[in-house]
Amino acid sequence: MQANTSDRRLEVYERLVENSPNPFAVVDRGRTYRMANSTYLRMRKATRDQVIGRTVLDVLGREGFELARPYLEECLSGKVARYSAWFDYPDQGHRFMEVNYYPLFDEAGQVELVVVELHDATEQKRAEEALRQSEERYRLHFEQVSDVIYSLDFDERITSVSPSVERLTGYRTEELIGRTVSETGLLFAEDLRRMAANKARVRAGKRTMTEYRIRAKDGTIRWGRVSGGPLVKDGQIIGGIMVAHDITERKQAEEALRQLNAELEDRISIRTADLKTVSDDLLRAIRAVTQGRHCLSSESTGVVVKGPAGEGPQHATSAYSMLTRRERDVLQLLAEGKSVKDTAVDLGISTRTVETHRRNIVKKLDLHSIAELTKYAVREGITRLEK
Repeated sequence: MQANTSDRRLEVYERLVENSPNPFAVVDRGRTYRMANSTYLRMRKATRDQVIGRTVLDVLGREGFELARPYLEECLSGKVARYSAWFDYPDQGHRFMEVNYYPLFDEAGQVELVVVELHDATEQKRAEEALRQSEERYRLHFEQVSDVIYSLDFDERITSVSPSVERLTGYRTEELIGRTVSETGLLFAEDLRRMAANKARVRAGKRTMTEYRIRAKDGTIRWGRVSGGPLVKDGQIIGGIMVAHDITERKQAEEALRQLNAELEDRISIRTADLKTVSDDLLRAIRAVTQGRHCLSSESTGVVVKGPAGEGPQHATSAYSMLTRRERDVLQLLAEGKSVKDTAVDLGISTRTVETHRRNIVKKLDLHSIAELTKYAVREGITRLEK
């Protein structure tokens, strides 16, 4: 069962990242590759058979494995781990790569798989190195990098920006130069406050690195990791010089992982609730037998016809019998007009678990709204319209 769940989650994640421009792979606890997208295989100039089913040591070699090992072990302990280093690739040559390891947990809360995401940060690394060179060398590089290089004065006014800004934001350089960052609308209010805090650090001669949400010209939201430091002229700090790198793909991958783990938590909550119902039924049956009485399980009582409408459930042959005990509880409370929050409080479960039960109920009963759910409950004698 656990293996099937693992394989299904692996298939879902593979579909999510197969066409990503970033290399992705998945490694299991045995340090064996379970998945690698096309970008990862092209980067290593390897076939799927040369990667899938092989160990990290086999694929990366001894030197690469020893470099990755402490971060891989950290991730297997349940933490996100990151490192960056220079690597040599058959076609791309010498590249500076950021390597991110994300844990993927099983139903017992243990790390089952490690998602590996690589990002080619060579241009950003070179751009950052260019910042430490003379202004003349910096300007030669300025027009060539794909990352966005820009400068600000201490009024947060954009004094220069590389043409690559159009790819990230949709704005041309002439639309931005001379305007303050707040006037452009590129950053949200929260991020503007963080930028103001970074400005104080730059004024003090320190470097900064922050992740910002960027509102593009067409209204879409991008993510940028901005690193920078003081801009010096004639020995005086006159502003900041920054490099913005697009990390939207990485953020989308992190969100996909978060959703997968949230779905797993929902399934665990539902399973725990169902197990509690089974346990309650078992205890009730034991008490009944010891007292010489007959006992019906909650599943059996769900299909017994108890009388005319309004006096008990009339669903001997209805889809109601497919619902679990907890789903029936949720159905009754929602049909009686309880909110999701109130239902959660009454049953001692989370609102997210109530929502999951509600989705399962409407799917099993082929209903499409709370109104239809209420009509169904009244028709089946589960509840009444009047109190």
